[in-house]
Formats: sequence, C-alpha cells, structure tokens
Amino acid sequence: MVMKEIISIHVPDVTNRDYPVYIGTDLLAQLPTLLPEHLKNHAIAIITDQTVEKLYASKLVDAFKNQNKTVSVLTFEGGEL
Repeated sequence: MVMKEIISIHVPDVTNRDYPVYIGTDLLAQLPTLLPEHLKNHAIAIITDQTVEKLYASKLVDAFKNQNKTVSVLTFEGGEL
C-alpha cells in the first residue's frame, strides 16, 4: 500500500488536551497507523449521524479490527436540534 501525502495540523487547546487534525486521501484505512499515540485506551467510540454512518462507519470499524480495540458506533438522527 502506497501512503499518500498527509498533512497534520496541530490544534492547541487551553485545557492541555491538544490534538492533531489530519488532511489527506484514504485516511480511514490509515487511521490505525496515525492514531496509536492518541488511543491509549482499548475502546473507541465513533459518534456520527445516520448519513455518515451508512457511508463510513463499517470502514472505520474494519480499520481498527486488528488493533485490539473495542469499537462502538453511536448514531444519532441527522439534522439540527
């Protein structure tokens, strides 16, 4: 698999919980290699709406299958509240 260029932007947070934002193509498949230092727990929660779940949730869950992580998908109805 050829890794495509990925841009990482560091987002500072005044609560000392900084995080990166990754921009690139095919990132769903690459997340397990990009995020290990940020995923210290064995559980991952994916929070999404119904539309995005249908498009991407299974791909994201599959990407973490071999990472010894428990993945839960929490889906809510789309639209504004």
